[in-house]
Amino acid sequence: MDHRDPPFSEVGDFKQWGRFDINVPLQGGQAEFQTAVSIVRNHIPLRLGGFYIIASEDGILTSGSHDANLQKHIIHLLQQVQMGHVEDEALMNEPIWTIHYFTTP
Repeated sequence: MDHRDPPFSEVGDFKQWGRFDINVPLQGGQAEFQTAVSIVRNHIPLRLGGFYIIASEDGILTSGSHDANLQKHIIHLLQQVQMGHVEDEALMNEPIWTIHYFTTP
C-alpha cells in the first residue's frame, strides 16, 4: 500500500481495509495496553475476519489471517507481547507497529 493512500476505506457501515500505527505496550504496562486496545477497536470492526500485516519501518514483522474476529486476534497479539509470551520475537522488539488490514465480511 502506498503511503499516500487514504488510511482506510469505508463500505457501507464498516471499514473494509486500512492501516494505523500503534505503540506497543511494554510488559506490565496496563495503561498502554488499554490505549492500544482502544485504537484497534476504533479501526478494525468487531466480528469480521480478514487479513493483516504487522510491519515496522524496517519491514514486515508478521502477517496472517483470521476467519471470525480479526479485531480480537490483533488484541490477543498485543496481550501476548504485554505478558512477554509471544511466539514471534520480532513483535517483541518493535515499539511501534503499523497494522495493515483487509476485512472479509
